[in-house]
Amino acid sequence: FTMWAKLVGTPGFTRVSLDFYDDYGYTINYNDVVVTSSSYQEYVNITQVPSGAATMKVSIYTYGTNGTVQIDNASLIISDFGTVGDGVGLLQNTGFESGYSSWNTTGVVRLDLANARNGNYALRLSSGYAHVYQQRAATAGQQYNFTGWYKMSGDVASPTVSVSFYDTAWNYLNTVSTELAYSTAYQPFMVSGIAPNQTAYMEVRIVKQGSGRLFVDDLNLAEELASDNIDSNNILENDDFEDGTYYWQATGNQTSLQIASESPTDDNSLQIPGLATPSGAAQTRLGEGTTAYTLSGWYKISSPADHQATIYLQFLDANDNIIQQTMLDMFSTNSWQQFDLYTQSPQGATKVRVELQHSSCGSCTLLVDDLKLTSNS
Repeated sequence: FTMWAKLVGTPGFTRVSLDFYDDYGYTINYNDVVVTSSSYQEYVNITQVPSGAATMKVSIYTYGTNGTVQIDNASLIISDFGTVGDGVGLLQNTGFESGYSSWNTTGVVRLDLANARNGNYALRLSSGYAHVYQQRAATAGQQYNFTGWYKMSGDVASPTVSVSFYDTAWNYLNTVSTELAYSTAYQPFMVSGIAPNQTAYMEVRIVKQGSGRLFVDDLNLAEELASDNIDSNNILENDDFEDGTYYWQATGNQTSLQIASESPTDDNSLQIPGLATPSGAAQTRLGEGTTAYTLSGWYKISSPADHQATIYLQFLDANDNIIQQTMLDMFSTNSWQQFDLYTQSPQGATKVRVELQHSSCGSCTLLVDDLKLTSNS
């Protein structure tokens, strides 16, 4: 449920609530978002329909008598968003009801009774650097969706969720990660990646820095075929590079985007020569907030061993500031690999940007082709 709202005067505590009821009219779950601004601001209340729900209600409350709340452009969307809680769960102890069982922790990580989203406990990461992770077996070519719920308090720096893939000897292959937008109310997160060739294991990780607290609950890891992704019109222009480098801009110190006569699917691909400093190519399109985006395509890195390249899916506000980004970190491979990034844009996003970037490597070449960016509200 989304709406624009503002407070006039001092109406007291004001909230928008999604309430779910069973067949007998009893409340079985609800989720609140507090309205705090005296100027119009968009408020988003996202929650998962609980098992057994028969009806729902959207409510907007004020508890004072000395003011009003004004609302506009209210919208309720029902969607199969992000597979939060869907699929066959591959993680153990996803709601932390069994304490720290199955999870590895570093730093100050504690169970929290006061901030559980469901059940009795949430997990709290606080006091500087802290992370929690779980490792599972994985299969090459499968897409893995790591989802869950989070909220924050205080000064939280670089809160990130990630999925990493490893071979049979636990040699690192690649990582897909998303930095979480700041929220004091529970919001869903989602990060998704395709396990590359030679994958045998995977690791899901949640990490934060800063003096504030990060709370997480109701985590899930689900597997699906990569071909089951959302399929709609491609937002990108010249995605197959059959029109040369049109619509693509060089980034960093890169000045020489090139077209290579090789491709996993057609005739041409984009070739980004390596430089001594980070550089690459990018395309920016109009976008919107609280929308699921999928970026997919092919890449190939021709370079010495251990060279790294990164594919970014970035979301920008009206002032072109990056407010969230999902990243795929890749090490060198001399064969074409398919990739897939799947995430939700944050509230306030007005543009979406795809950037393909080398790290510092003067003798490296990054090739990409058949890039596809789609969205689903």
